[in-house]
Amino acid sequence: MILKSLTYCTHLGCPEKQISKGSMAPIKGRIFNEVKNGVETTHTAKNKAREAVQSRIRLFVDSQLFTDHLIFISFFRKFLTVSGVLILFLVSVVTAQVPAPKAVVKPAIFDFGKVAPGALVEASFTIFNEGNAPLDIQKIVPSCGCMAPSLAKNTIAPGESEILSAKFNSKGFFGPQVKNVRLYTNDPQANSLLLTFRGEIARDFKIEPAQFYFGDVLSGSERKVKIQLSSNSPEVKFGEVALKSESFTTEIFDREKGGLAVKTIELALKPDAPIGVIRSIVLVHTNSVNEPVISVPVFAKIQGELQLSPSYISFDLLEAPLSGPVSRTVDLKNVGDDFPSIISIESDNPFVSGSFKVLKSGKLFEIQILLSEESNGVVRARLTINTDRLDESRKSVTLPVYAFVARKGE
Repeated sequence: MILKSLTYCTHLGCPEKQISKGSMAPIKGRIFNEVKNGVETTHTAKNKAREAVQSRIRLFVDSQLFTDHLIFISFFRKFLTVSGVLILFLVSVVTAQVPAPKAVVKPAIFDFGKVAPGALVEASFTIFNEGNAPLDIQKIVPSCGCMAPSLAKNTIAPGESEILSAKFNSKGFFGPQVKNVRLYTNDPQANSLLLTFRGEIARDFKIEPAQFYFGDVLSGSERKVKIQLSSNSPEVKFGEVALKSESFTTEIFDREKGGLAVKTIELALKPDAPIGVIRSIVLVHTNSVNEPVISVPVFAKIQGELQLSPSYISFDLLEAPLSGPVSRTVDLKNVGDDFPSIISIESDNPFVSGSFKVLKSGKLFEIQILLSEESNGVVRARLTINTDRLDESRKSVTLPVYAFVARKGE
């Protein structure tokens, strides 16, 4: 405004004498400051404008990059989805193009219901090939020797079927039974198929319990075990009883319950039964056509006051030649009232020897068994552990030993 006023005054022909040097100084200073402030204000405004523009540019660039990133992620997800669908489609097409058999068995389970003991049960299983390639039955494996499966052809053409016949010999089996035959095939989806027999072998009577089980018995102790035979029909009767061991005595009680025969047999272990394992049978005669003689198992393990744990030693299979003696240990426990000492350990085989260590005087010993490095082949021995007891029946205990030493590949 001042510059404009000066210029206007000059152009109007104002006399210069009206404006002196002294009067011009304040005016010049004010003009300079205003110009300076204007320039600085202009620079500041320009800088702020430049920074604002740069900030907007950065914001735009960042938002654009973020948008591009989202677009890329969305595109990548779509790419993966399309690729996965395409791969599955190609796999299904390739799979569909490869011929393969398909094995189906009908029925898979044959229930023969109830049959008499010893009956021969026969069943037929039909094997279908519902695929588009030949079905090969590579192997037939029965679950036990009581099963006898047979198949006329081991290869079944597409759309065809073959019958597998199987026989189950029920002799020696009682109660509910489940037996299987497993087929191995070239079906890629079912390379193993299970065919099942199930049913019940119905007896003419019941036995409760199924055996005379005495378990572990201390020598000289008394123990009794009884079983009960019950007829399932009025026609079935029980007769003579035969005991095959002299270590027991028997008592027999016969009665009827609801018109059915009931026989109770009680076995008592004799006090002088020998130390060791007793396995025997009791035979009961009947008038049953299916089972004219019933065989009932008997088991007892008679232990002396000197008890070994384990009761025998097996070295199993050892590779020859042995690099040195092989050892095993057992514990010898005295359950009697006295406190005997071990005086010797004798072996009936020169390749097996024994030694002992006292763990608790008169009550507990550790027995070490040594197998010589010169042992070869089958080695059997009996170690007799002798104590200082005077009673010969209580003086010693015997430990069986077994080993098999052979070279690799023999």
